[in-house]
Amino acid sequence: MKSLSNFQQRTLTGIVLVAAIVSSLLHFVSFSILFGIIMVGCLFEFNQILQKTSARTDFRMALPVGVLFYIVHICVVSTSGVTFLERAISCFFLIGVFSVALFLILFIAELFEKRIPFFQNTTGALLTFYYLVIPFVFLLQLYVLNRHYVLALFVMVWTYDTFAYLTGMKFGKHRLCERISPKKSWEGAIGGFIATLAVSLVFWRYTNDKSVLFWLGYAAIVVVFSTFGDLLESLFKRHVGIKDSGALLPGHGGVMDRFDSIFIACPAVFLYLLVMYGYAQ
Repeated sequence: MKSLSNFQQRTLTGIVLVAAIVSSLLHFVSFSILFGIIMVGCLFEFNQILQKTSARTDFRMALPVGVLFYIVHICVVSTSGVTFLERAISCFFLIGVFSVALFLILFIAELFEKRIPFFQNTTGALLTFYYLVIPFVFLLQLYVLNRHYVLALFVMVWTYDTFAYLTGMKFGKHRLCERISPKKSWEGAIGGFIATLAVSLVFWRYTNDKSVLFWLGYAAIVVVFSTFGDLLESLFKRHVGIKDSGALLPGHGGVMDRFDSIFIACPAVFLYLLVMYGYAQ
Protein backbone atom coordinates (compact mmCIF):
# COMPACT_ATOMS: atom_id res chain seq x y z
CA MET A 1 0.00 0.00 0.00
CA LYS A 2 1.40 3.36 -1.03
CA SER A 3 2.17 5.80 1.74
CA LEU A 4 0.19 9.02 1.89
CA SER A 5 1.71 12.16 0.40
CA ASN A 6 2.45 15.14 2.62
CA PHE A 7 -0.63 16.93 1.21
CA GLN A 8 -2.86 13.93 1.98
CA GLN A 9 -1.42 13.64 5.49
CA ARG A 10 -1.94 17.36 6.03
CA THR A 11 -5.53 17.14 4.80
CA LEU A 12 -6.46 14.14 6.95
CA THR A 13 -4.81 15.62 10.04
CA GLY A 14 -6.59 18.92 9.40
CA ILE A 15 -9.97 17.17 9.15
CA VAL A 16 -9.39 15.37 12.45
CA LEU A 17 -8.31 18.60 14.18
CA VAL A 18 -11.29 20.57 12.86
CA ALA A 19 -13.68 17.82 13.94
CA ALA A 20 -12.11 17.66 17.41
CA ILE A 21 -12.20 21.42 17.92
CA VAL A 22 -15.75 21.90 16.64
CA SER A 23 -17.11 18.97 18.67
CA SER A 24 -15.35 20.24 21.81
CA LEU A 25 -17.37 23.47 21.55
CA LEU A 26 -20.46 21.54 22.59
CA HIS A 27 -19.45 21.53 26.26
CA PHE A 28 -17.07 23.58 28.40
CA VAL A 29 -15.54 20.47 30.01
CA SER A 30 -14.59 18.88 26.70
CA PHE A 31 -13.35 22.25 25.40
CA SER A 32 -11.15 22.93 28.43
CA ILE A 33 -9.73 19.39 28.41
CA LEU A 34 -8.91 19.44 24.69
CA PHE A 35 -7.17 22.79 24.80
CA GLY A 36 -5.46 21.91 28.06
CA ILE A 37 -3.90 18.95 26.25
CA ILE A 38 -2.98 21.15 23.28
CA MET A 39 -1.43 23.71 25.63
CA VAL A 40 0.73 21.06 27.33
CA GLY A 41 1.85 19.79 23.92
CA CYS A 42 2.87 23.33 22.96
CA LEU A 43 4.70 23.77 26.27
CA PHE A 44 6.79 20.65 25.66
CA GLU A 45 7.64 21.70 22.10
CA PHE A 46 8.53 25.24 23.12
CA ASN A 47 10.73 23.88 25.88
CA GLN A 48 12.67 21.91 23.26
CA ILE A 49 13.14 25.12 21.28
CA LEU A 50 14.31 27.03 24.35
CA GLN A 51 16.85 24.33 25.19
CA LYS A 52 18.66 25.27 21.97
CA THR A 53 18.96 28.93 23.03
CA SER A 54 20.54 30.95 25.82
CA ALA A 55 17.03 31.46 27.28
CA ARG A 56 16.61 27.81 28.24
CA THR A 57 14.55 27.21 31.34
CA ASP A 58 13.97 24.67 34.08
CA PHE A 59 10.84 23.03 32.71
CA ARG A 60 10.08 21.38 36.05
CA MET A 61 9.12 24.82 37.33
CA ALA A 62 7.45 26.35 34.27
CA LEU A 63 5.17 23.41 33.41
CA PRO A 64 3.43 22.92 36.79
CA VAL A 65 2.86 26.67 37.24
CA GLY A 66 1.39 26.96 33.74
CA VAL A 67 -0.92 23.96 34.17
CA LEU A 68 -2.00 25.11 37.63
CA PHE A 69 -2.81 28.58 36.29
CA TYR A 70 -4.91 27.02 33.53
CA ILE A 71 -6.82 24.82 36.01
CA VAL A 72 -7.42 27.71 38.42
CA HIS A 73 -8.73 29.81 35.59
CA ILE A 74 -11.15 27.07 34.56
CA CYS A 75 -12.69 27.39 38.02
CA VAL A 76 -12.78 31.19 37.75
CA VAL A 77 -14.46 31.43 34.34
CA SER A 78 -16.99 28.71 35.13
CA THR A 79 -18.38 30.73 38.05
CA SER A 80 -21.98 31.65 37.31
CA GLY A 81 -23.46 35.11 37.79
CA VAL A 82 -20.25 36.92 36.88
CA THR A 83 -20.06 39.43 34.03
CA PHE A 84 -17.44 39.40 31.30
CA LEU A 85 -15.78 42.50 32.72
CA GLU A 86 -15.59 40.95 36.20
CA ARG A 87 -14.06 37.77 34.78
CA ALA A 88 -11.58 39.86 32.81
CA ILE A 89 -10.51 41.73 35.94
CA SER A 90 -10.08 38.40 37.76
CA CYS A 91 -8.03 37.11 34.84
CA PHE A 92 -5.60 40.03 34.87
CA PHE A 93 -5.31 39.78 38.65
CA LEU A 94 -4.45 36.07 38.44
CA ILE A 95 -1.92 36.75 35.68
CA GLY A 96 -0.15 39.17 38.00
CA VAL A 97 -0.28 36.78 40.96
CA PHE A 98 1.06 33.80 39.01
CA SER A 99 3.76 35.91 37.32
CA VAL A 100 5.07 36.95 40.73
CA ALA A 101 4.72 33.39 42.06
CA LEU A 102 6.63 31.96 39.11
CA PHE A 103 9.42 34.50 39.54
CA LEU A 104 9.68 33.73 43.28
CA ILE A 105 9.71 29.98 42.66
CA LEU A 106 12.51 30.35 40.13
CA PHE A 107 14.43 32.64 42.48
CA ILE A 108 14.14 30.24 45.43
CA ALA A 109 15.09 27.26 43.24
CA GLU A 110 18.15 29.15 42.05
CA LEU A 111 19.41 29.32 45.63
CA PHE A 112 19.70 25.53 45.73
CA GLU A 113 20.94 24.62 42.26
CA LYS A 114 23.08 26.38 39.68
CA ARG A 115 22.53 24.31 36.54
CA ILE A 116 20.83 27.11 34.60
CA PRO A 117 21.82 30.80 34.92
CA PHE A 118 19.11 32.69 36.78
CA PHE A 119 18.40 35.39 34.19
CA GLN A 120 18.23 32.88 31.34
CA ASN A 121 15.98 30.57 33.35
CA THR A 122 13.65 33.41 34.33
CA THR A 123 13.47 34.76 30.79
CA GLY A 124 12.59 31.35 29.37
CA ALA A 125 9.98 30.59 32.05
CA LEU A 126 8.21 33.95 31.80
CA LEU A 127 8.29 33.82 28.00
CA THR A 128 6.69 30.38 28.14
CA PHE A 129 4.01 31.62 30.54
CA TYR A 130 3.09 34.74 28.57
CA TYR A 131 3.53 33.33 25.07
CA LEU A 132 1.71 30.01 25.53
CA VAL A 133 -0.27 29.72 28.76
CA ILE A 134 -2.07 33.08 28.76
CA PRO A 135 -3.48 32.73 25.20
CA PHE A 136 -5.19 29.47 26.18
CA VAL A 137 -6.60 31.14 29.28
CA PHE A 138 -8.03 33.92 27.10
CA LEU A 139 -9.52 31.20 24.90
CA LEU A 140 -11.46 29.96 27.95
CA GLN A 141 -12.69 33.51 28.47
CA LEU A 142 -13.95 33.70 24.89
CA TYR A 143 -15.77 30.40 25.26
CA VAL A 144 -17.61 31.45 28.40
CA LEU A 145 -18.52 34.81 26.86
CA ASN A 146 -19.96 33.17 23.76
CA ARG A 147 -18.91 30.01 21.95
CA HIS A 148 -19.36 31.53 18.52
CA TYR A 149 -16.48 33.93 19.24
CA VAL A 150 -14.20 30.91 19.57
CA LEU A 151 -15.65 29.29 16.46
CA ALA A 152 -15.23 32.57 14.57
CA LEU A 153 -11.60 32.85 15.70
CA PHE A 154 -10.67 29.42 14.39
CA VAL A 155 -12.73 29.61 11.20
CA MET A 156 -11.22 33.00 10.37
CA VAL A 157 -7.67 31.79 11.09
CA TRP A 158 -8.22 28.70 8.91
CA THR A 159 -9.79 30.81 6.15
CA TYR A 160 -6.99 33.35 6.20
CA ASP A 161 -4.27 30.67 6.17
CA THR A 162 -5.91 28.74 3.34
CA PHE A 163 -6.65 31.66 1.04
CA ALA A 164 -3.37 33.42 1.80
CA TYR A 165 -1.60 30.23 0.72
CA LEU A 166 -3.69 29.78 -2.45
CA THR A 167 -3.53 33.44 -3.45
CA GLY A 168 0.16 33.62 -2.68
CA MET A 169 0.88 30.55 -4.78
CA LYS A 170 -0.97 32.06 -7.75
CA PHE A 171 -0.13 35.76 -7.54
CA GLY A 172 2.55 36.20 -4.87
CA LYS A 173 5.45 38.41 -5.97
CA HIS A 174 6.13 40.82 -3.12
CA ARG A 175 7.49 39.19 0.03
CA LEU A 176 5.71 40.01 3.30
CA CYS A 177 8.67 39.32 5.60
CA GLU A 178 11.35 37.58 3.59
CA ARG A 179 13.91 37.50 6.40
CA ILE A 180 11.66 35.33 8.56
CA SER A 181 9.25 33.61 6.16
CA PRO A 182 10.37 33.78 2.52
CA LYS A 183 7.21 32.17 1.11
CA LYS A 184 4.65 34.64 2.52
CA SER A 185 3.60 37.44 0.19
CA TRP A 186 1.57 40.63 0.39
CA GLU A 187 -0.67 39.32 -2.37
CA GLY A 188 -1.40 36.22 -0.33
CA ALA A 189 -2.10 38.29 2.78
CA ILE A 190 -4.53 40.51 0.86
CA GLY A 191 -6.31 37.50 -0.63
CA GLY A 192 -6.61 35.86 2.77
CA PHE A 193 -7.84 39.13 4.30
CA ILE A 194 -10.62 39.52 1.73
CA ALA A 195 -11.75 35.92 2.28
CA THR A 196 -11.74 36.43 6.05
CA LEU A 197 -13.84 39.58 5.72
CA ALA A 198 -16.36 37.54 3.74
CA VAL A 199 -16.46 34.97 6.53
CA SER A 200 -17.06 37.74 9.10
CA LEU A 201 -20.17 38.76 7.15
CA VAL A 202 -21.46 35.20 7.45
CA PHE A 203 -21.04 35.31 11.23
CA TRP A 204 -22.76 38.70 11.35
CA ARG A 205 -25.66 37.38 9.29
CA TYR A 206 -26.26 34.15 11.20
CA THR A 207 -25.32 34.95 14.81
CA ASN A 208 -27.50 38.04 15.23
CA ASP A 209 -24.80 39.39 17.54
CA LYS A 210 -23.33 42.89 17.31
CA SER A 211 -23.10 45.03 14.19
CA VAL A 212 -21.48 44.39 10.83
CA LEU A 213 -18.70 46.84 11.77
CA PHE A 214 -18.01 44.80 14.91
CA TRP A 215 -17.54 41.63 12.86
CA LEU A 216 -15.42 43.35 10.23
CA GLY A 217 -13.23 44.67 13.04
CA TYR A 218 -13.09 41.18 14.54
CA ALA A 219 -11.85 39.79 11.21
CA ALA A 220 -9.24 42.54 10.87
CA ILE A 221 -7.90 41.82 14.37
CA VAL A 222 -7.68 38.10 13.63
CA VAL A 223 -5.88 38.62 10.31
CA VAL A 224 -3.30 41.09 11.59
CA PHE A 225 -2.42 39.32 14.83
CA SER A 226 -2.59 35.75 13.51
CA THR A 227 0.00 36.87 10.95
CA PHE A 228 2.18 38.17 13.78
CA GLY A 229 1.71 34.88 15.63
CA ASP A 230 2.76 32.85 12.61
CA LEU A 231 5.79 35.05 11.96
CA LEU A 232 6.86 35.00 15.60
CA GLU A 233 6.97 31.20 15.72
CA SER A 234 8.84 31.20 12.40
CA LEU A 235 11.33 33.59 14.00
CA PHE A 236 11.85 31.22 16.94
CA LYS A 237 12.37 28.23 14.64
CA ARG A 238 14.70 30.12 12.32
CA HIS A 239 16.74 31.28 15.32
CA VAL A 240 17.44 27.70 16.43
CA GLY A 241 17.64 26.27 12.89
CA ILE A 242 14.65 23.91 12.80
CA LYS A 243 11.85 23.52 10.24
CA ASP A 244 9.06 22.24 12.52
CA SER A 245 8.43 22.58 16.24
CA GLY A 246 7.76 18.84 16.45
CA ALA A 247 6.49 15.82 14.54
CA LEU A 248 3.27 14.92 16.38
CA LEU A 249 0.86 16.02 13.64
CA PRO A 250 1.47 14.31 10.26
CA GLY A 251 1.75 16.85 7.47
CA HIS A 252 1.74 19.78 9.89
CA GLY A 253 4.78 19.21 12.08
CA GLY A 254 4.29 20.01 15.74
CA VAL A 255 1.34 21.24 17.77
CA MET A 256 2.80 24.75 17.83
CA ASP A 257 3.00 24.74 14.04
CA ARG A 258 -0.74 24.21 13.85
CA PHE A 259 -1.80 26.66 16.58
CA ASP A 260 0.88 29.37 16.37
CA SER A 261 -1.55 31.88 14.85
CA ILE A 262 -3.80 31.95 17.93
CA PHE A 263 -0.95 32.68 20.37
CA ILE A 264 -1.10 36.36 19.44
CA ALA A 265 -4.56 36.54 17.83
CA CYS A 266 -6.43 35.22 20.87
CA PRO A 267 -5.15 37.84 23.35
CA ALA A 268 -5.79 40.54 20.73
CA VAL A 269 -9.36 39.33 20.19
CA PHE A 270 -9.90 39.16 23.95
CA LEU A 271 -8.79 42.79 24.36
CA TYR A 272 -10.94 43.80 21.38
CA LEU A 273 -14.01 42.21 22.97
CA LEU A 274 -13.15 43.72 26.34
CA VAL A 275 -13.08 47.19 24.78
CA MET A 276 -16.27 46.61 22.78
CA TYR A 277 -18.23 45.16 25.71
CA GLY A 278 -16.89 47.81 28.06
CA TYR A 279 -17.92 50.52 25.61
CA ALA A 280 -21.38 48.97 25.25
CA GLN A 281 -21.88 48.94 29.03
